[in-house]
Amino acid sequence: MHIARAIKAPLSGLACAATLMLGVASFSTPASATVQASASITTTQPTVTRAQAASASVAASRVTAPACIEREVNKKQKIAWITNTCGKTRKVKVVINNGPDTYCRTLKNHERIYHRWPFGSYDRTVNC
Repeated sequence: MHIARAIKAPLSGLACAATLMLGVASFSTPASATVQASASITTTQPTVTRAQAASASVAASRVTAPACIEREVNKKQKIAWITNTCGKTRKVKVVINNGPDTYCRTLKNHERIYHRWPFGSYDRTVNC
């Protein structure tokens, strides 16, 4: 009987993988056994997983909203008025440092919303 296993493990923080091949040759009798082992380390180009690609697209969508999304912020009263003057429907979110953000809001052209927060400070308005 011949058994071969491959173990692939990432080297913490490095863009390469180590492959360890272990093989055991067949036994003719219990007294005479032959064991073969070989190890090889190969480097590979880093690959992007689906989860990494998804998080990258989420990060890209969280960029600051364009200038046609007008912001009026009163930091003392902790209120932000957001107006869409882009000429088309946009989805935006108000981000508050150390406070509650809005959920993703859909704004039609010339629609205006406001957001109040009890604590924290206005950070930015982002696409979502």
